[in-house]
Amino acid sequence: MSTGLPSGRDTKIQTLLDRLSQGDESARDELIVYSGGRLRRLTRKMLGKDAVHRWAETDDVWNNSLLRLHRALASVKPTSVREFFTLAARQTRWELKDLARHYFGPEGIGAHHSTEKAAADSDHHPRRDKADTTNDPVKLANWTRFHEQAESLPEPEREVFRLHYYCDLPLNTVAEIMKTNYATAKRTWRSARRELSKFAQQIIPGF
Repeated sequence: MSTGLPSGRDTKIQTLLDRLSQGDESARDELIVYSGGRLRRLTRKMLGKDAVHRWAETDDVWNNSLLRLHRALASVKPTSVREFFTLAARQTRWELKDLARHYFGPEGIGAHHSTEKAAADSDHHPRRDKADTTNDPVKLANWTRFHEQAESLPEPEREVFRLHYYCDLPLNTVAEIMKTNYATAKRTWRSARRELSKFAQQIIPGF
């Protein structure tokens, strides 16, 4: 049963989700291809300008997140556009967390680089230096905390935040998906922003 949007791209996604839930595995590949552009925007928004972006470009994170989503759809069958993009955002968040651990864990390569632009050596490699404790690692910690706090928001703030911020859906569309009105969706979005503003100040200017 379709529970997504009545028209446009989301109707196509809902049709593909219906096919997938009915056992049509070819719909899995079509979902990835058809929604790829929107998922790339989701990745760019989640990646932002944090420390991780210094080590992994948006396309790398996007490709890996799509692979995660493709694997997840083998066992998880979202029944609505809302569930699909929630699943997609989760895969991207996990990919970014894995990158953060890889680059900035105790043995990560990011922990051994200064965040200030280093003079290149004769082979044009960045200078290995003592880990900077006030720049990239701090931004990374703030970024991680921001996304963790977003996931800990109470409902419906968490759902509105996922759909509007991560999935880049306009608030009137969010209201329709959540079967509420625009004024309520807007009020809920403002509440979510207030809750997250103190975590976003250093990583999302103008949040």
